Amino acid sequence: MLELGKHSKKLHKSMGAIINRTKIDKVFVKGNNVLSIFNSILKSKRGRILNNNSQIIDFIKENAVKQPEPAPMFEKKNIEIER
Repeated sequence: MLELGKHSKKLHKSMGAIINRTKIDKVFVKGNNVLSIFNSILKSKRGRILNNNSQIIDFIKENAVKQPEPAPMFEKKNIEIER
């Protein structure tokens, strides 16, 4: 949003009010002027301020939703019945 020039800071801050009205659970931010957005977001919706791309990658790795293991396939076994 830096391309907004002199309106950038004001518009960044206004994003907090918009985010607060949504069903967004957590907001994670990175970049210039993000502090104004972050501080205007409800505390319950604040995630973290990430400072660089490696922090983003680490965060994703640590918090990625693990896919459940597939259900084991049961083998059909031939059982001989003694007569």
